[in-house]
Amino acid sequence: GRRKGRGAPPPQPKFADRDPSKPLPVWATDMDSTEITAEEMTAIPEFFCGRPIKTPERYLGIRRHLQLLWERTRPSYLKKSSCLGIKGDVNAIGRVHSYLESLGVINLGAVQQATPPSKKEVKRGGVACCT
Repeated sequence: GRRKGRGAPPPQPKFADRDPSKPLPVWATDMDSTEITAEEMTAIPEFFCGRPIKTPERYLGIRRHLQLLWERTRPSYLKKSSCLGIKGDVNAIGRVHSYLESLGVINLGAVQQATPPSKKEVKRGGVACCT
């Protein structure tokens, strides 16, 4: 059964990769835009169902912040872990990140950063060095 004191689970995001033949929404290139499209409301419904903490304004703030971070880090890949400075539900922020990425608003043409070697690899000497 359901636990007492817990609300219904958050609505699940519904989005697929963007159709490249469709133009991006206005807000994708205008960070000052307060436009929220019907597609966004469907893709990230948890911010649009009347919850006191997850509000449309909160969603706009997260969206803008991720866009600004991408502007600062491009062409390097903007990882979800780089967004942890945003206050709020880490999983919800991750869903907004995934949505923006699926649209190509962030990380389009990004260069993946090399993964640093693990401590185990360094101890074993398994990492080749350039000298």
